[in-house]
Order: sequence, then structure tokens, then C-alpha cells
Amino acid sequence: MADGIKRTGLAKAEYRNVVSVTEQEWELNNNVPHTMYVIENKYIDGTIIWQDKRGNNFW
Repeated sequence: MADGIKRTGLAKAEYRNVVSVTEQEWELNNNVPHTMYVIENKYIDGTIIWQDKRGNNFW
């Protein structure tokens, strides 16, 4: 976390753990390919920032 930005990563807290957060969001949205993972959950109006294996970000 820096400057109010909460990125996911390898963390003990499930709400910040990239694996836990990504798996939860995959269940909620079947349209997201499983080659993408969550880098940030804004917790505002369902805004999720995804990243693909090439490093492209999607809102």
C-alpha cells in the first residue's frame, strides 16, 4: 500500500492476497478469462483493475 493505493500481492490478509482476491472475482464474473488476475480492488462501485500476462491493465 502506498499513497492510498492498495495493490494485491502475496499477503496474509485475504482481502489483499492476489490469489484469494482473483479467485473470488472470477466466481463473480464469468466473462473474465482465467489468464487475468486482480491487481487492485477499489471497493468503489465494483471497480476492479485486472492485469493480463503481458502486463496490460483493464478496468
